Amino acid sequence: MKKCKLIFSSFLLLIITCVSAQEINVNDRNTIEIEIVKDGKVEKGIGYLIMFDMKNLKAPYTAVILEKSFIENTKNAILYFPMKNGEKSNYQIEDISKYLFTEKSNNLAIIRLGELATQLENQTTQLENQKIYANVIFVPEELLSDFSFPLDKIKLKELKESWEQSMLIK
Repeated sequence: MKKCKLIFSSFLLLIITCVSAQEINVNDRNTIEIEIVKDGKVEKGIGYLIMFDMKNLKAPYTAVILEKSFIENTKNAILYFPMKNGEKSNYQIEDISKYLFTEKSNNLAIIRLGELATQLENQTTQLENQKIYANVIFVPEELLSDFSFPLDKIKLKELKESWEQSMLIK
């Protein structure tokens, strides 16, 4: 009986470890590192790759969500995208503010990844641009609650709706 309990508990531990390893791998591939220079010092932050379903625009949009206080009043940024092989592909952006969407009452910011990817495509090859989308994992909006993001979901929803309204006006 003791052997059965030991085997069963070992098997259960193995399953939990595998699930945890998969979750870590998924979390590693749906976050990017962002490096900026503020007041002469290099600062690093994390952004979360999210795909929003824009119902009024009838299209999905991809974005990087991060804390507004980290990225505001910044020009140069380096984005480190995770790759399937475990490496990171980095892209230096001369003026990240061109791709930001923020709202005064919200503490989150959006990097409009679709527009940024188009710019990267013009700077590099189309193959480089496709590498980003082939290697990262975008968390669909409806699955946000399944992930352990340290983001305020209400603020995120408000920011997404403001972003969509701004695009409808254009």
